[in-house]
Amino acid sequence: MGISTMIVAMLAAGVADAGAPRMLSPGVAAQGTIATASPRDEEGRPFGCFALMTKPGEHYDIRMNAQGFAGEVRVARGARCDAAALQRKEGARFTLAAAGGRYLLMARGASANSRGGYSLIATPKIVPVAQAEPDPQPAPIANAEPVVEAAPSTRAGKDRKALMMAQVEQRRAVVEAARQAEEERRRLAEEQRRLAEEQARAEREAQLAAEANRPDNTGMIIGAFMGALNSGLQDMARQQAADRAQQAAFNAQQAQIRARLQAEQAQRQAAAEASRRAVEARQAAQAQAQRDAVANNARILAARQANASGRPAQQSSVQQMPTAAPPARMASANTTVRSVPQTAVRATPQTTGPSGASFVPPVPSTPPPAPVRQAQRPAPPPPKSYPPVPEAVSVCISRGEGRYTCFHSSSSPGHAVGPNAGPGYETPEKWLRWVGNCSTPGPALHLNDGGIAWGCGYGVSGDLVDAAVTSGTQVQGRGTFYCGRDEQYCRRRTPTGTR
Repeated sequence: MGISTMIVAMLAAGVADAGAPRMLSPGVAAQGTIATASPRDEEGRPFGCFALMTKPGEHYDIRMNAQGFAGEVRVARGARCDAAALQRKEGARFTLAAAGGRYLLMARGASANSRGGYSLIATPKIVPVAQAEPDPQPAPIANAEPVVEAAPSTRAGKDRKALMMAQVEQRRAVVEAARQAEEERRRLAEEQRRLAEEQARAEREAQLAAEANRPDNTGMIIGAFMGALNSGLQDMARQQAADRAQQAAFNAQQAQIRARLQAEQAQRQAAAEASRRAVEARQAAQAQAQRDAVANNARILAARQANASGRPAQQSSVQQMPTAAPPARMASANTTVRSVPQTAVRATPQTTGPSGASFVPPVPSTPPPAPVRQAQRPAPPPPKSYPPVPEAVSVCISRGEGRYTCFHSSSSPGHAVGPNAGPGYETPEKWLRWVGNCSTPGPALHLNDGGIAWGCGYGVSGDLVDAAVTSGTQVQGRGTFYCGRDEQYCRRRTPTGTR
């Protein structure tokens, strides 16, 4: 311990000396406390000690206001409270007729167990001269001339003047006491400030000495800082590599999804093209069957007309015409045309008439029945089928300490969710209501890693993404929907159902 530190400690001990009284300014209440740690008098009672500066002839109204106990004040003389000469003991309120100098006022409780706060005030009191005690009569002087008393009016004027002078002196005493109290307060404040400065100076010197004796560990601190910085950079590099790998996996999954959707679209287009070609083939077959039926009926009618007119040339042509049969394409097109019986068009034997000329017997002129055409209706196209897609979900992946990365079907990058993420992003539930894209979410599905997922009640297709694929998680309990490539979302539960 240095010399300055010892000086400061000794001065501080002097300030805290229990025997030194506190200055009591006239007319100003001083606050105090009777406690177990307070100094004790010769009777063993704790007390508080105050010094009051007076002048001869001054009177003071002394009042002690105790809180929760009965108080009393003892009047003493001396330099210290613990070595004062007791003059008298008073109650909580009395009048002090000062003879000048410093008085010690020791405030204490009426009993040894009295404890609590109190206030002590000394109020200057003006006492008329007429009420003051008269001076003693001087002893008679031998052979003195007789004393001639003054007239009553002269004596009354002198009394008033004396009273006024006494009041002026008392006022001057009060002012002087207040001035002295203020000087004492300033002196004590200056002393305390000086002690505080000495103590602060001593503490700085001790701190500088300690720092001078402290070993230089700057290199160790810099090494630790560089090690922590290097470790942080490595962690950042690993995190960036993991993020790039996750992004690459996500891009690969997206490419697979797009390839699958494109293949399904190509299959649907190929199926639609095949169906269109089949319909065109059926329509062409039906048209050809109709044309063949019309030509066949025309040939049959021509043969009948030739037989009716007896023209051999036409008959020969009729005999050479083969029997008409329904074309194969007609049968394939489900078209039925009723043909004439073969006896109506078969070649008949020639007969010799009376003149020896040959002729063909006439064919009965019964007209052939009109062909019956069955109404053609195109076959209904097969029902449209949609591929299965998973149910849309909103997924929040736990990052620890209440932080999450949340995904939904309208955003490829995840959203940061946590206590410091901003309004609407403090918790996964608030994020779900704010931007989660689930209009009527189902119950929360808790993931193995502490994350949360919600089923949205519809399937996503088209340009929308799968939040589970984006976040790289497996969500159990998802539903299956059937959506087309041109649909952003659907609620179709069967491959051929409605939207």
